[in-house]
Amino acid sequence: MTPQEIIDQAREFANMENSTFVTDGELLNYLNQGLKIASHQTDGVEQQLTFTSVADQSAYTIPTGTFLIKWARYDGFPIQFLDFREADIAKNATTDSTSSGVPSYYTYWGDQIELIPTPDTTGKTVDVITRATHDTLLITGTVVFFDAFHQYFIDYVAYRIFLKEGNIDKSSAHLTLWNNHVSVMKRENERRRHGQRYMVQKDEDQIIRTNFGQI
Repeated sequence: MTPQEIIDQAREFANMENSTFVTDGELLNYLNQGLKIASHQTDGVEQQLTFTSVADQSAYTIPTGTFLIKWARYDGFPIQFLDFREADIAKNATTDSTSSGVPSYYTYWGDQIELIPTPDTTGKTVDVITRATHDTLLITGTVVFFDAFHQYFIDYVAYRIFLKEGNIDKSSAHLTLWNNHVSVMKRENERRRHGQRYMVQKDEDQIIRTNFGQI
């Protein structure tokens, strides 16, 4: 569904198809708030990023709103996440802090991912899978949650319409529906994560990496 379709159906629920009590701009704001809430309560929207390494550059920008990096690869090989303490130990163990070799680890903060050790080669592919907050949409934007979830946001927008109207019974009813929808999204995302972890582990088990390359 498009943002406009979600807004139009929320208006139908509230019997406000031609009303000026709430504008489409307000309803789009409500929709964006619902998308942000759902993002944070269901581990966010999955994004797959690809960029290339630059020799002697360890840090690379990732999209604003990223709050988890699930998985990363350098030149086709999985690399391991390190927390800040572990990353400091790994970097201090490197004798050449400028051009260190082939990254085996990564850490991240804010909108930056850091490869450890620093790549010594330009042009190697880095693949990253992240979880992020849903982008703020324009009316012509695209809802990137699974299609089956799109209808759930109608209830969030309808809840906000009735809340503004002061209709406590109907706003409470749609809020209850919304909370139930969020629970469904959580369970579905967890089910998908279990499947992805199995596939990633299976894939990694088939890769044996040595100092001489892949076997």
